[in-house]
Amino acid sequence: MKESTKKLLYTILDILEILRRDEYLNNLDEYTIVKKEIIHLIHPITDEKVNEKNVIENLIGILPSTLIDKDKFPSNKDLVKFAEFSFNIKVPSWEKKKREEIIGRIVYAIAETNPKELLKFTEGWNEFNKIDESKADTSNLKINYVDMWLSFFEKYNNLNYAKE
Repeated sequence: MKESTKKLLYTILDILEILRRDEYLNNLDEYTIVKKEIIHLIHPITDEKVNEKNVIENLIGILPSTLIDKDKFPSNKDLVKFAEFSFNIKVPSWEKKKREEIIGRIVYAIAETNPKELLKFTEGWNEFNKIDESKADTSNLKINYVDMWLSFFEKYNNLNYAKE
């Protein structure tokens, strides 16, 4: 946006404030909405910026409780396999580490990752969690959660690459 346009919008905000103080504007809600819209024009917050920040916060909030679930990740090997395939995170000497330490390393590595690199994972993860488990009759089958996720994620990525 041009600097001259910004100055004009600031002037409009000043006029709007004067009108509100002089009680020419009776509807305070409408005034607030218009003011926010003008400020958003001057300083737009793009969805991309919000999404990037939220991606890491959401993953750090959701993943630990998922990773500690021993029904979903019965072994440390499952945790490592999930981390390597989903995030390309390597956990050196994982065989000698406690479960909590492996989870901590995964969460730390995610916190240090560029949010744009995590978007593909979160989109796939959201789709995976939308799957209605009641539709699948798995009562007689013992399905490994990690293998099911990895299979889904691989198909999801291949499908998205085909669209591009």
